[in-house]
Amino acid sequence: MPVCNLRIGQVDLHDLKCEPVALLDQPYHDLFFYIPRNAFDAIADDSDAPRIGDLNHNSVAFDDATIAHLGWAVLPAVRNPGQANQLFLDHVFLALGMHVAQTYGGLRPLSRPVAGGLAPWQVKRAKEIFSANLDSSVSLKEVARECGLSLSYFSRAFRRSMGVPPHTWLLQHRIEVAKEKLRDRRLSVSQVALACGFADQSHLTRVFTSMVRLSPAAWRRVVEQ
Repeated sequence: MPVCNLRIGQVDLHDLKCEPVALLDQPYHDLFFYIPRNAFDAIADDSDAPRIGDLNHNSVAFDDATIAHLGWAVLPAVRNPGQANQLFLDHVFLALGMHVAQTYGGLRPLSRPVAGGLAPWQVKRAKEIFSANLDSSVSLKEVARECGLSLSYFSRAFRRSMGVPPHTWLLQHRIEVAKEKLRDRRLSVSQVALACGFADQSHLTRVFTSMVRLSPAAWRRVVEQ
């Protein structure tokens, strides 16, 4: 690999078939995304596009705002993996793969973008699966399969039907379930958090407060008045 200096947020692309080797003689922090060849193949198949060949990545230490911002978006999940939302991570990795395939692999879909949303039965089925997996343990690919759709098609159609991406809808739904459970004084806030798929009470409190503008305990006091 060529010797160079990297600024914060800059990107390197490396083809592992070339077995890249580097001498790292200074301490630094780096975030690695590994995209296997079969991921690019799946993206091309879902997009009804020809599969891409090698990536055009001749430059070293370049600026790519999309990759940089996706990297910043996943840092909280890296720091707190127990609180990571799997559906959110699925979206980030799909967006990353699509961006790299299109920008550096020349991916060009043959079909037009999705014109409509999900069928009523698909909306119902997706909601059922999400509701039964409040802890985000189900992957977006599994839900898409249950709806008979590819991952990328399902993601676009769900957003068109529901107005928000799947991970956002699930988060909102978890908060609504938490509200119902908070009405039951027999349950502690910690028990509500675990029942709704949050890592712990502090995780619920942080998300609940950001969306409702009240902490769970404060909201409980307000509705009891």
